Amino acid sequence: MVLKSLTGAALACALLATVAHAQTARADFVQTESKSRSSRLFCRAFDSENRCTLFGMRSKIDVSKVAAQPRDNGLPVHWNRSATFMEIFVRSYQDSDGDGIGDFNGLTSRLDYLQSLGVTGIWLMPMHPSADKDHGYAVSDYRAVNPAYGTMADFERFVAEAHKRGIGVIIDYVMNHSANDNPIFLSAAQSKTSPYRDWYIFADKDPKWAGFSWGPWRQNKVGKGYFYGLFDDQMPDFNLKNQRVIDYHADNFRFWLNKGVDGFRIDAVTMLVENGLTAYMDQPENLEVLKQVNAV
Repeated sequence: MVLKSLTGAALACALLATVAHAQTARADFVQTESKSRSSRLFCRAFDSENRCTLFGMRSKIDVSKVAAQPRDNGLPVHWNRSATFMEIFVRSYQDSDGDGIGDFNGLTSRLDYLQSLGVTGIWLMPMHPSADKDHGYAVSDYRAVNPAYGTMADFERFVAEAHKRGIGVIIDYVMNHSANDNPIFLSAAQSKTSPYRDWYIFADKDPKWAGFSWGPWRQNKVGKGYFYGLFDDQMPDFNLKNQRVIDYHADNFRFWLNKGVDGFRIDAVTMLVENGLTAYMDQPENLEVLKQVNAV
């Protein structure tokens, strides 16, 4: 892969690939919720088996390892270095079924038009299921598509049709934090004995670290104490000092490369690792994290 900046913004960087990788064996992580007051703060509905559902999904998260297999998407080597990119927010672009929400099929229908404009790269803003408080940048499931945008088959068809026209596709990927309704976070927040507890950053008392114009430590309403969420209480930060977390994100990259995606724009890369009271920007470990996922 090639690590490349797509914009001048401090939070933007891209992880690009000229090949994709293939198959994964699934092993679902299932988080069962009780119908308690605390869980209802994060769950919008419960299914017949009393499991939290997120935007129509049962609360299953795939955390299995993903094997890499090279795949030729028909694009030139280093296509990204000279590509003309268009950034697209799926929801607001093209609606194909009249529900007022842009979708993958709508995107596919506009590919000939985009090609006529000279577009050779499409950068999709977040298209995963999300808590939806920040244009999709709070991800509830990293290995699924937002059902409002269509099905996974719709997405794969869009990518394949883009490739037929010589257009590469990269997607936004939020590595710094998840949604607070992501089942991995719910498990971590509920118990200190959760196997995912150290995937996030918790404290018994508020450490009073600096943040933006507000403090980054948030009350843990699922369990006890506080968790670190620099941007918002609905966006808990991953603990990217934990190698298991980095490995999980690397597997997610392989999952999407397997679907035909050509690369990623990684969000909030200046804030991936925290080292204390005021050390939350531009920490040296950030580059090491990016080197690891760039090697996928």
